[in-house]
Formats: sequence, C-alpha cells, structure tokens
Amino acid sequence: MPDGAARLWWLYGPPCAGKSSAAWHLHEHLLTGPRAHVDVDQVGMSYPERSDDPGRHVLKTRAAGALVRRLASVGARTVVVSGVLDPRSLHALRTQETPGIAVTSCRLRVGEQELARRLRARYDPADVERALEEARAADARADGNPVLDAGADGPAEVARRVRQLLESADATVGTGPAPAAPFVEGPAVAVLVCGTTAVGTSTAGFALFSALLDRERPSSFLDLAQLSLWRDLPAPVDDPDGSRLTAACVADVWRQHRAAGARTLVLVGHVATPADVRHLRAALGDVPLLVCRVRAGRSALLARIRERTLGLGPALAGDTLVGLDADGVRDVLDRALASQQQLDAAEVADVVLDTDDLDAAATAERLLAAVDRRVEWAGPS
Repeated sequence: MPDGAARLWWLYGPPCAGKSSAAWHLHEHLLTGPRAHVDVDQVGMSYPERSDDPGRHVLKTRAAGALVRRLASVGARTVVVSGVLDPRSLHALRTQETPGIAVTSCRLRVGEQELARRLRARYDPADVERALEEARAADARADGNPVLDAGADGPAEVARRVRQLLESADATVGTGPAPAAPFVEGPAVAVLVCGTTAVGTSTAGFALFSALLDRERPSSFLDLAQLSLWRDLPAPVDDPDGSRLTAACVADVWRQHRAAGARTLVLVGHVATPADVRHLRAALGDVPLLVCRVRAGRSALLARIRERTLGLGPALAGDTLVGLDADGVRDVLDRALASQQQLDAAEVADVVLDTDDLDAAATAERLLAAVDRRVEWAGPS
C-alpha cells in the first residue's frame, strides 16, 4: 500500500451474514485514528430502479465511491464499508471509483443451516430461498477476495477476525480517474424531516418516502446520521460540528440519485441550528429544501424511546438507544426534551407538526399535505 494512502475495507456477503454488525464493531471499537463507516444499503435507496441497473448496484457503487472519496479527502485514513455489490460493480469500486485509495475486500459467509435460520427470522419464504441461492452462487464463484467463515460467532469476534484478515491481505489501489460528478437539470425538490431524539423522524420520513413512491414520484431517501458515521476526523475551524461535511456528503449522494432519475429527496435527521439548514440548502444548490419538524410531548417521547431500547425500530449502525436501562431512558428523555425546547426557540423549520396522537402513516399523511401546500410539484408525478 502506498505510504499515506487512505484505505477502504469492504465487507460483503449474503443478507444476515453479519457484515453490517461486524463493520460497525470494527469501526467503533477496533480501529483508531480518523475513520468512517458507510453502509451501501443506506446510500442506495432511490426508486424506481432503472431498467439498466437492476438491484441498483451501479447507483450504490457510485454513491459509495463518492462518499469514500469525500471522506478520504478530509482526512479519513480508513473507511469501513459494508454491503453487497455485483462482481462488476465491486471491480469498479476497487479501481475507477477510488483513485489513490487502497481497497481490500472480505466476503463473509455463514453455513447454510445457520444462514437459513437467520433469514427465516427476518424474511418471507421466497426471499429466504432467493438469498440462499445467491449465497450458494457466491460460494461457487471464486472472486479472488479473502473469505471469512463467520459461523455462529457474534459481531465482536467476527470483527476481530476480519481485522486480522484484512490487515494481512493484499490491497488494490484504485487508478481512476474518478468519474466526473454528473450534472442534471430539471425540476427537483428536497424535504427534510427533523426533530429531537426518538421523536420518530426516521419512521415518519420513510413513510413519507413510501407515500411519494405510491404517487409514482421518483424519490430518494437519506438519513443524515447514516452519512455522518465518522470518528476523529480533523475538524476545520469553520466546521467544528461537522454539519458542513454532512451537507457535502448529502450532496455527493443526491447527485448520483438525481442522475439515476430521482426528482424528490426525503432527508431525515437532526439539525440543531439555522446554520445547519443553511449548509444543507447551500449544498443542494438549485434544489429547494422544505424543512418539516415533528415534535411530541413527554409521554409520547417516553413511549418511543422505550420502543427503541427494545430494538423495535430499524436496525441501524450507531443506534445508541438499543438496550438502555431505566436510568439511561430517563437521561435520554431529559436530553430529548431539552433539545426540543431549543429547536422550538431556534425556529429551524418551515413546518412544525405535533405527533402525540399520530402513528407513522397518519404523520406521513399530514406531512404530505403540508408539502403539497408549499411545493409546486413539477416533472414526473
């Protein structure tokens, strides 16, 4: 590996092989220095799929490549990426998408019996069989990358073994040139659903995203937190909290989604100040951003925090609420209420929606109505 080159460690494998959990543990607990984590699935949610990119492998590759280049450019020495790409896209990531970056890949595999057990806990029978067939095909297709048999080991042990394997494996240094950022004209709009911790921004935003797809509006979904999974990066004087970098990462991924046909971007996440919103608007350029904040009272927030501690929400890297005890729940609630009061005073949103008595579907319906009142839809609908 060239002296000073950033490195990309890529973990891939079938669903339920444990790649996301191992990648997060590797990033959070086993690596030191400036580093970042990217989950390919989190940067590939743009629909409908193009007919020439089934599975959105090309889109995921370009979005992940843009993020890795961005993170390396601001000082990340290691970027841990997890997710599945087809062989052609994985080759593109190792070469043209990552110029000057040392890429090492590891395929995780799990015995068929154990893999089937995990899959049945999450998917319907047809999806289980499809995933098993893909795992068998991967086992039969030697792609030249190191393979780690995870067995029934937990994330910590798998991550330890992955680190040991990747540190001794040969890296491929991308030669580029990096693809030029696509330029797309035409009407588009972005909606940010924000709020305090555990208020339900992700759930409400994803329901809004689904409602837009039901309207046949080509749309994308991005979570600000999932684009901000870094540690110990150098902090510029003009970006001490990383909000400018987050906005730049949003723009990098959205540019790829827009080139693939998306015309509406749904963002979810936390913004603390009007400056955070200004950074997003500046990064999105010609795409207008409508900011919708959801809020809730103490009782509703407490119930939602407790649901998160039980792992009832989507399994996402970096979720610090899962498994909290009663003292932890009280602490999170107090901080969430204080943050909500600060957001009330900061007036960061164009639309504010109280959600105490609303489920995700009803919240999305209200959000969609608010968006309809303020956005002049144009283009495909």
